[in-house]
Amino acid sequence: RTVGELFADGETSFREAEGEAIAELASDQMVVACGGGVVTRGDSIAVMRASGLVVWLRADVATLAGRVGVGSGRPLLGGDPASDLARLLDERADAYRRAAHVVIDTDDTSPDDVAADVVRAWNSR
Repeated sequence: RTVGELFADGETSFREAEGEAIAELASDQMVVACGGGVVTRGDSIAVMRASGLVVWLRADVATLAGRVGVGSGRPLLGGDPASDLARLLDERADAYRRAAHVVIDTDDTSPDDVAADVVRAWNSR
């Protein structure tokens, strides 16, 4: 199912399913790319922190807005993705900080360099 389809039952239902998926994957050795709202549930943060290295790939609102474009397929982004992203970032910044073992700034950084930074963080833990 798409994110939109999952959100059709409401954000609470989506976050519950997301938390179940995080808990299910916690024992596996893999990279899990979570959506930005995963930090809205303390239990998901606790599972992630206890089971692996949590990396916040931080970017400013302008960078994020450029990446999501018009926000197609993203239920929490309406007609003005930049404003919605600014609000969500403001609401979640403290939770992102609490969740992350490592913060990597991704503005003006190539995907290869970001990946290398993540590998360095993993190797130095």
